[in-house]
Amino acid sequence: MLYIVMQTKHRMPVMVQIQLHQLKGNVISSLDRRLSAGTQQSIRVTHAVS
Repeated sequence: MLYIVMQTKHRMPVMVQIQLHQLKGNVISSLDRRLSAGTQQSIRVTHAVS
């Protein structure tokens, strides 16, 4: 498992759990777009640990 802590402008950090084999650039970018569309805020990956 890989835990990615994302932080939005006006929300508490959101922890997202994804499988390691799914960790690819297109998956991360699509996840970022999906969350941005949901919150209407820019999301920045602040911390990633395996």
